[in-house]
Amino acid sequence: MTFFFFLFIHSLPSTNANLIDDVCNVFKDPRSCISALKQEPKIISAPDFKTLAKNAVRFAISNSTDNKNFIQDMAQKSTEPTLKKALESCLSEWGYGYVIRDFKIVLQEIDEDPE
Repeated sequence: MTFFFFLFIHSLPSTNANLIDDVCNVFKDPRSCISALKQEPKIISAPDFKTLAKNAVRFAISNSTDNKNFIQDMAQKSTEPTLKKALESCLSEWGYGYVIRDFKIVLQEIDEDPE
């Protein structure tokens, strides 16, 4: 999904006045998209699509890291084996670690793009 978001952001013209509305209007539920993106002041103040994309991905990295830390704390405190195993599964390389890594790759690709 992140890759498609990056492609979409990159394909839009950079002359639109309200970048967040332009990005979110292509989604099935634009209001949820707008609400999510407007939580971060750096996204709101983005002057162009590339900056908006970078700030949105940074926001996603931050939220994912917070979630991972919360789950990690829950797993360490859990005394119920089934729950502990499920939480640890979320923390595996195919869980939050994978998500955060992919967001970081997308952020790097945005920076490497010449436009």
